[in-house]
Formats: sequence, structure tokens, C-alpha cells
Amino acid sequence: MESTAASNHKNLQEDRPWWDIMDILKLPTVEKLVEVLGKAELQYAFNEYVELHPSLDPIDPKLLIAGIFKILSRPNLKSYSLFKSTMDPSTEEPWAEALFCWRVKQYLESNKCTAVDWNPINYYGLTKDERQNARWINLKRYRLILVILERLQENRKREILLRQINYDVLPEAILVNKSWNLGQPSVDKGIKFAENLKHREPAPTKWNLADALPLARFHEKINYLATQAALEALEKQPRFLLTGKLAAPTREEVCRFERALYRFQLYCNVIGRLYPIGVGKLGKMFFNHFATWENEQLACIHEHLVREVSKPFNYLVEHDVTWGYLHIPYIDRHSSEYAQEILAGGIEKIYHLSKASDYAEVHALLSRGEDRHEEPFTLHVFLARGLENGANPLIPPLIPLSEMDEYDKGLVIGEPFYKDPDPGPASMWEWMNRDNEPGGLVAHPGLRIHREWAFPFWDSSRLKAAGLLGDTEIPGPYCDSELELELFITPSRLAYLEEMRKDRTVIWKAGGHGEYHYKDSREVKWWVPKYDHGRTVRLAQPQSLEEAKRFLKGYAGSVLTNG
Repeated sequence: MESTAASNHKNLQEDRPWWDIMDILKLPTVEKLVEVLGKAELQYAFNEYVELHPSLDPIDPKLLIAGIFKILSRPNLKSYSLFKSTMDPSTEEPWAEALFCWRVKQYLESNKCTAVDWNPINYYGLTKDERQNARWINLKRYRLILVILERLQENRKREILLRQINYDVLPEAILVNKSWNLGQPSVDKGIKFAENLKHREPAPTKWNLADALPLARFHEKINYLATQAALEALEKQPRFLLTGKLAAPTREEVCRFERALYRFQLYCNVIGRLYPIGVGKLGKMFFNHFATWENEQLACIHEHLVREVSKPFNYLVEHDVTWGYLHIPYIDRHSSEYAQEILAGGIEKIYHLSKASDYAEVHALLSRGEDRHEEPFTLHVFLARGLENGANPLIPPLIPLSEMDEYDKGLVIGEPFYKDPDPGPASMWEWMNRDNEPGGLVAHPGLRIHREWAFPFWDSSRLKAAGLLGDTEIPGPYCDSELELELFITPSRLAYLEEMRKDRTVIWKAGGHGEYHYKDSREVKWWVPKYDHGRTVRLAQPQSLEEAKRFLKGYAGSVLTNG
């Protein structure tokens, strides 16, 4: 028994209401656990552990206990020698974890600890049975201390992960996290979920790791795309350079891009590919929970994402053999049905496309196969149509925004989901739309060129320094051009595409697939095709486009002769 194995050490306060260690481990938060056991001592031991073992890898007491017990059962073990071995380990044993267990156990068995009644174990003079019992007591204590370390490490990882998400963005991140549970969108599920949009709930102060991990992992993609979008937009407004060197986006500006991207993913999860409901009742209900300038932010993000996915898509349009044979067209406008289908796949797919660095990666993400019937999917109604129809209610009075009184203007603009403390985004949106009437206040075609520099995203200080806010020359003549996408439909580009299609059609019919460059088929792969008569014809691999043409000519002649 422990009373036999323990020394005569007793705490001076015999009547203290001691905690049971198991009850301490059941406390709801690690902060409460540390507070009860002794914050200063546990924090010191854990800080030392983190310094010696900075990894965020989780602690598994079951896997570590044997190695720790082996280390700490060595005779005449001293704190200094244990620390030295941890600093310069001679083996792959869990030295850092062992040192933590040693320090915490020493503390919990001392008079300094007023939470648990752990007497130190003294092996001197014990019988064999008592010694064995004492070893079991130590083993149990190390096991319990490892559970404490496990919770401290989990809490550390959770805090580091959540620190990546700005507190002003967390409510949107949580909403998206909830929306993953909807599964396949439906009208009933969408209407029910829309209840969550009536009020922007503050982020909780406590998290468990199971909830924090998916939030943090998804936010990495959101942050990457937000930063990318912000930097690209800044470069598209020359007047941002008037003050000299282009200032990087502020944290608040990046947060606006992040919130807009979360709203984009929310649209994917709640409405998605629903047709025609997506642009009907449910779509209008969705947009109604955001101010018009917030919906304009979503329009900016939508058009940016179309430009983003058009780059890898159009590369396949020009270079993929099968797509050449299938005559897949460019993404050349923001409402392209090919772009809408890709965007409906959500942030995850867009992120991986934006990171794809070569043909193989893009092909894996976009191609459905090499058969004549495996052209990419299309989607005719998604966010492009949704914004135009669902985010532009005809709220009277139908007069220009600048002629409305504050009451009517408030009705038209609506309540923002996020009350931005900086007036810049709302003010810039209002200035750009001052001559527009309800029904054309979101995603106005004439403001498309200005959405490229993301006008409703910037701090008022940046807008004022650039002389944009209040400038009567802004927005200027309406222009619905999509300059970057329209580069793909110039006569010279289309002529080039047509010639490339002819070459790739010949290659595809000869059994080729893969990547093709103008007059360069070195990256083309070849297979053994099966013909209608059921016999497999083995091809010698064509080494050039000319050889493939010769094969087709011979094959066509053979079919005519035998037919």
C-alpha cells in the first residue's frame, strides 16, 4: 500500500481538503487544471519542455510511458544528469517528456503543492513486495503526469492554430465549419441554416482541438487566397502608388478579403449547384443577410476567382490533346459555365488550382479523362447569376443612391453582417454607386473594371491618400470589359488556338493524349487503341505529328479498302 511505501513526510495541514488527481484531470479546461495544481510550477516545467521539444506533435501517454519509466527508474538519478541527457540525448528515448514528468512529480510530492496529497516514495528499507508496490505507484503517477502533459500540448497546439485566424474573422470561419454538415444543398436545409445568418455570433473563448484543427487547416487556404487577391488588386489601381512605394495590405484589409472568401464558401455550401432555386427565393434570402457593399465584396471575390481558375483551365484549352480534340473553349468571361462549375467546387479546389505548377497537376484537377465523351462539366447558374439577380432587390424609391435621404438609403443598403469600424469600404461603395438605382447596386457590369482593384475593401486612410474617395472622376465612363479574360478572344489568339486544335485532333485520333506544344509532341503519350471490330491493333509510337498523320492516312485507307 502507498502508506507503507511512503516515507514519514506529511503535509503540515492535515485537515486540508485534498483533491483527488482523477477529479483534477476531469476539469473542463486545461487552464483550470493548471490553476488548481499550481500555475507557476507547471508552466515552468512545460515551458522547459517546449524549449527542448518545440514540435507540436501530440502526446500519447500509452506510447511514452514505458520509455519514461525506464529512464526515471535508473538508480541514483539526479535532476542535473537528466537535464544534460535531455539536452544532448544519446538515444531516441523520450528524454524531454521524462524530464517534464520528473519535475512535475517532484513538485506534486513536495510541501509546495497544496492540491494533492502525494508523499514521496523512499525505497530504502522496503521489502521486495513493498518495493514492487512502490514501483507501481510511481508508474501510475508518471502516467497521470503524462495525461497533464498531453492536455498542455493539445492546448498549446489549439492556441497556435487559432491564433492564425483573426478574432474578427472567426465568426465567419465557424459558420462555414457548421455549414459542412449540411451535405448536399437543398432548399429546406438552406432555409433552416439561414437562421444562423440573422445575427453574427461572437467567437467562443474555449475550443477543443477537434474543432480547432479543421478551422485552422481550412483557414490556411483562405488566408493564402485572400493575401493573393489583395496583392493583385492593389497592383491594378495605379493611384495607390501615388504616395510612393506600394504599401502592403493591412491586417484589417486582409481580414475583409478573408471574410468575403468565407462568404463565398458559405454560398457554395448553402446554395451550391441548386437550379433554379439558387437564384430564386433561397438566393435572395442569403444575400439579404448582408449589406449591399458586403455583397459587392463578394462580387469582387467572385470575379477574381474566375480570373484565377481561368489561368490553369485555359492552359489545358491550349495544350491538352483531348481538350483540343473536344474543342473546349477558353474561359473568356466571368459568367463562363466552365468557370462557374469550377468555382462551385469551393475554396479547396480553387486553392489547389492556384498552387498547381505544371501540366500534370492541372490535368489531375480539371480533366475527366481522355474519352470523346469526357469533356469538363459546365454549370450555367451559380454565383454570377446569383449576384445579378439575388443581390439586387428592387427596393423603392427607384432613384439614384445620391438622391435618397438617409432613411431610404439605409433600407436599400441594409444592415451589414460585420460592422466594420472603418468606414472606407462602405463609403467607397456608396461613392462608386452614387448614380445607380436599386436593381443595379451590386455587381454592376459597368463597374467591373473597378472591381478588379477591389474598391470596397480598402481602409479609408489608403483611399484618401490615393485621392479616390470623393473624386468626381471616379468611376468615370462605365466599362464592362474583362480585360484579362478578353486577351483570350483576340483574333490572333483564336487563330492560334484553331491551328493547335487541328494538330491535337490528329494526335488524339492516332492514340495520343497528354501535353502538346506548338509543333512539339515530345510530351505526348501514346496508347494502344481498340477498334470497333474487337481486335486490338498495336501501334509503333509515333515520334512526331507528321508520323501520326501518316498513320491516320494509312489507317483510313485500310478501313476504306477492307470496308
